[in-house]
Amino acid sequence: RRMFSCAAALEEHAPFATIMLGKLAWREGGDARRAAAIDLFGDAVALTRAASTKLDPDAVYRLHAARLKVVEAEEDGESNPTALAAARRRPFKASAGAALSDIVDDCAAAFRACRAQDQYHARSSHGLARALRL
Repeated sequence: RRMFSCAAALEEHAPFATIMLGKLAWREGGDARRAAAIDLFGDAVALTRAASTKLDPDAVYRLHAARLKVVEAEEDGESNPTALAAARRRPFKASAGAALSDIVDDCAAAFRACRAQDQYHARSSHGLARALRL
């Protein structure tokens, strides 16, 4: 964790380090840590967008896969109000709604954009299939 925190301060490594910090937070579990992970993934997307005009499929996938997992947990009856609020704060499209179905549709759009950027981005294909299943 300390290594990734230090690397996040370095401009060239900040997106990757921020993604890794988000993954660590997600794995710790719990509502608040999942919300923190979503915010870190969102920060990584913002960092990659600031550095390039192209979409970074890895950062975008991480953010929207986490958002989709929160929705799946809600659908299964697991309440994560803080993580759900974070998922609502980080839409792919500015016009995305706040209902669970709107979050799923927004995640599907993000996965499609990842595939448009990199047709071999297998994780986004898997994420899209999960979104369409809901």
